[in-house]
Amino acid sequence: MAVVLDTGEIHNVHPKNKEPLGENLSKIALANVYGRKIEFSRACLSASSKVDGSAIRVKFTHAVGLKSKDGGPLKWFQIAGADQKFIDADAKIVGDTVVVGSPKVSAPAAVRYAWDNFPNTRIFITEQPAAAPFRTDDWTPCPPSGQFTAK
Repeated sequence: MAVVLDTGEIHNVHPKNKEPLGENLSKIALANVYGRKIEFSRACLSASSKVDGSAIRVKFTHAVGLKSKDGGPLKWFQIAGADQKFIDADAKIVGDTVVVGSPKVSAPAAVRYAWDNFPNTRIFITEQPAAAPFRTDDWTPCPPSGQFTAK
């Protein structure tokens, strides 16, 4: 999977800037098909999550130096309890993880990030340009997107 949300265009599913996609796909092929020992992902990917008190702690792969783009707060995170109703959440970087929580959800069950049609994922980055959207639940049907207020 090549994550290029940071290069997209909101009104064009075929953005003009194809170079980042081509570079990422070639690195993926070099690493996974041809066995080169190189970092191949432009984005950090959610690897695991664990309930930690009234929050959920998320670990990532391909994450070097987690930080927000401008040093500001992390956005586009949502959290839900067993009722499966996602609400905007507070998120902060703690070491090599992101801790997500909300005072409105005392017993969290799931977290999701950038779960929208065109999230501005450049807000949350590592040394790579963007984090990939993810969800930690397997609820069916998937709870609807478009509930974000942090744009």
